Amino acid sequence: MDSDKNPGHAPLRRTTTKPLTAVAIAGMRPGAVLADGGIPPGAGRLKVRKRPTAAGAVTEWLFQYFRDSRSVRLSIGRYSATGTGGLSLAMARERAGELQALIRAGTDPATAIELGRQKTRDAQHAAAQASREARQKTLAALLVAYVDDLRARG
Repeated sequence: MDSDKNPGHAPLRRTTTKPLTAVAIAGMRPGAVLADGGIPPGAGRLKVRKRPTAAGAVTEWLFQYFRDSRSVRLSIGRYSATGTGGLSLAMARERAGELQALIRAGTDPATAIELGRQKTRDAQHAAAQASREARQKTLAALLVAYVDDLRARG
């Protein structure tokens, strides 16, 4: 029995949260945080938070996990009941599953997300640079052709 293993203490109890529903999310008050019991426990948890703002409140998805014995919370997107302009409950669960897989593989999700953002920035910078070079080459080619034409006319 649990109380035999912990003399003088209350019995150990494991509790799990219930799966979130759209109704529960819609009924949240600003400042509230709810955990989703709809994804398997283990490597991180999916939570939803209604954060008060000057314009009202924003409902956002959080992924919470432990790194170096510290709790880390990542914002993974805003909540949208329909999935347009944000993540629906199903989409957030899928994303949480992906983040859990990263943790199980030994990768820190925050690091992986930052690396992904850096790759996107690098790709955007390279595309902008290539576009500038293409415009300059095109302009340079046009000017060379114009000068050649002027010389040919005398």
